Amino acid sequence: MLNDVFERNNPGMNLVSAYHRFSKVAMNYILDKVRQELIIGLKKIQKNQSPVQSLKMPSIDSGKQTSVFVTYGWDGEEFNDTIISFVDFLRQKGYNASMDSKKTQEETSTNFNRMMVQGIQNSDKVIIVLTESYKKKADAFEGGVGMEYQLILEDIKTKSNKYIFVSFSGIDFDVITPTGIKGRDILDLKEDQDNEFNVLFSKLNSQNIIPFSDVSETVVEVKKKQIKPFKLSKYFAFTMRI
Repeated sequence: MLNDVFERNNPGMNLVSAYHRFSKVAMNYILDKVRQELIIGLKKIQKNQSPVQSLKMPSIDSGKQTSVFVTYGWDGEEFNDTIISFVDFLRQKGYNASMDSKKTQEETSTNFNRMMVQGIQNSDKVIIVLTESYKKKADAFEGGVGMEYQLILEDIKTKSNKYIFVSFSGIDFDVITPTGIKGRDILDLKEDQDNEFNVLFSKLNSQNIIPFSDVSETVVEVKKKQIKPFKLSKYFAFTMRI
């Protein structure tokens, strides 16, 4: 198009190349405009899709299995068997779940401290099973629990969505919650079991259970109250005289 204009104004000549220098401010403005138009366009596409179509759209990470590391404090053989069953249950549901008992079977001379650190750092989600025993060791920074608890307290400052605190027993949370995480959400799996562990899966999938609507581009207009013209009525004058 530029060449056509050039030839029209300069018969017999062809435009070989041309350039225009943009300032950094101008380039940022152009990029911002393009980004805004893309966002508006995507929102229009989403609005035109039916709910069924939206559900069928795969997410970017749909093919990736969520890695989950389950950590806990030793509380007897029966409790340990329950943890093993829980990890196996998660694996049956499609999560790449692991725990110390699984890791130790994969190495002949496991470095427990390194295993714990790697399990926490390299997993997409970390489930901490809270008990009275875990709270006691965590608050005292005792043993392996104390070490991992210290790591969790630092990491959770920037990755709060990574950690899921759960309870198997359904007892008072104050009895099992370490001081450093008081006030954080704790999931009662005994209660969630009645709901087919829907809350647990929503946390592992990082998906909301309640589908709130997108914020509308149009803002509701507030109805204004009109101010009546200033006029003193006879009734007002009469009451003032009384």
